Amino acid sequence: MTMDYIKPPIYLKESSVFPHYNKAYQESVTTPMSFWDSIARTFLWEKTWSSVFDDERPEQGWFLGGKLNITINALDRHVVGARRNKVALFWSTENGREVTVTYDRLQKRVCQVANALKNLGVNKGDTVLIYMPNTVETIYAMLACARIGAIHVMLHTGLGSKYIRDYVQNVRPRCIFLADIMFSNGKSINLKQVLDKALCEVNYDCPKIVLRRQDPKSELRSKMEFDFHDFMNVEPKWINPEIMHSNDPLFMIFTSKPNAPMDGFVHTHGGYMVGAGYYTKIINDLKESDICWCTSDLSVIEGHTNSVYGTLLNGATVYFREGSLAFPNPDAVWRAVDKHGINILATSPEFLYELKALDTDAASRFDYSTLRLVSVLSDYINHDLYQWIKENLAGNNGAIIDTWFNAELGAPLIGTVLSLDKKPERTGKPYPGVQVQILNQHNQELSHNQQGYLSLSYPIPSMNQTICGIKKSHQQIPKGAIDIIAVKDQDGYITVKDRFKNSLFFGGHWISLDDIEDYLMHIPVLKEVKVWLCNYTEVHNKNICITAKVKRQLVDQNDLKLRLKECLRQEFGNCFSLVITDIRTSS
Repeated sequence: MTMDYIKPPIYLKESSVFPHYNKAYQESVTTPMSFWDSIARTFLWEKTWSSVFDDERPEQGWFLGGKLNITINALDRHVVGARRNKVALFWSTENGREVTVTYDRLQKRVCQVANALKNLGVNKGDTVLIYMPNTVETIYAMLACARIGAIHVMLHTGLGSKYIRDYVQNVRPRCIFLADIMFSNGKSINLKQVLDKALCEVNYDCPKIVLRRQDPKSELRSKMEFDFHDFMNVEPKWINPEIMHSNDPLFMIFTSKPNAPMDGFVHTHGGYMVGAGYYTKIINDLKESDICWCTSDLSVIEGHTNSVYGTLLNGATVYFREGSLAFPNPDAVWRAVDKHGINILATSPEFLYELKALDTDAASRFDYSTLRLVSVLSDYINHDLYQWIKENLAGNNGAIIDTWFNAELGAPLIGTVLSLDKKPERTGKPYPGVQVQILNQHNQELSHNQQGYLSLSYPIPSMNQTICGIKKSHQQIPKGAIDIIAVKDQDGYITVKDRFKNSLFFGGHWISLDDIEDYLMHIPVLKEVKVWLCNYTEVHNKNICITAKVKRQLVDQNDLKLRLKECLRQEFGNCFSLVITDIRTSS
């Protein structure tokens, strides 16, 4: 069956920062060294590289011999130029609180946190864990670590004790940034309680910098705990950036598949900077006056690249928000676009389906004409959702694109840009520099429309340099392939299929229902447990149901249900809606 291509509005295509996809792609795969050399030279380096990439020794990484610090390109070069007083960050909350941070102020705050970390004894190569929601302080902490050469590792605040224990045991952080509470759906969730419990269970202690948000302020219970703003405010507003080798680590990002240990992918200052900066610019069609909003949490790779590094490297303005995107009213997205004049919205199909299901008439009550690009992250969209986005977000003057991210590769790899026609229900084509094959288990390339493993036939700069922690054995995956299933059609368009039917996806991790069942079976009162997904669709799978048998007659079943919900929240986090359908006494 042939599919009609969807063409972007002609005025967007002609004014795009990346007008010639086919020409650029051909150059990138024909002469990859000169292609990436020219991209890298658009950034500031303390010392230029002696070699772009060594095919014979790929483990040595990209831009060999180059020296830099990514924050020089994300902050300093803007502050010494025309962007000094340009807004870098717009931040808002569910209750309407807003904070605006210019590039000048952002640099000073980052330097203050960096100085405080140095005074605490954190140095180049040390690991810092960040367990904070989407706040400006979270970005200060990320960039401060980069400034001094420390390696930051972020943990999604929706995940519970199980994941904190895993992260701590893998990375052994020198210190931890955390918030005492986060706000979501009108409620406050105690993060410090969850963290303290997890640290106690693994018998681990280290300094903790606490963003105290409760009123009155939560108590600091030891000499190893510091108030975030007290920690920062007394420090000087400048620190020289630690000059790093191109392949020195910048951050680690952890992911997992169902019933498997975590993989910790290490990304570097040089390669990640070049890849993230380039791909963010061409995919989002970044212009000088743009305001960009990526709805992903800062902790996942989409948040790292689209909301922090990729966008700041290009000197753009980032809008981001804490809490539910549909609270206190379903019109929160349109209200934000209208108020701030947001130009680029990058979001997940899951959230778009949620907005669609709310059946709001917000599109008729707000002005969203500034929104020229809606980027759908990490999945393709079907015809019905495309039409809804077109009618209620993109309008007649905007374009809709698909973009697929991967934590291993640090940046988007496949999708559509404004100079490329969109093919319905296809993720898109490889971006420049990305050479893709579909392989079977025997390392043989498959023909068109055959399902297999997605494979890169040539590296890209932003891909992870090493893997830290416990690496899963990919015995069924051919050499050079990624643990992702995909199909490529006769026109070169790729459809990525990386969902697990019996799992929840949240915060970069696939959470197996078997894992939840195993945990519940350790609760003494329970004899049998069955967990399954309910109200499941391809793009919305965060609801689970539980049926349980108990060993003895209960006086109050509602009390047990509340206890089970709290146990699951503490262990796995706030990553799903839970319905306990039936509790029976075992015969």
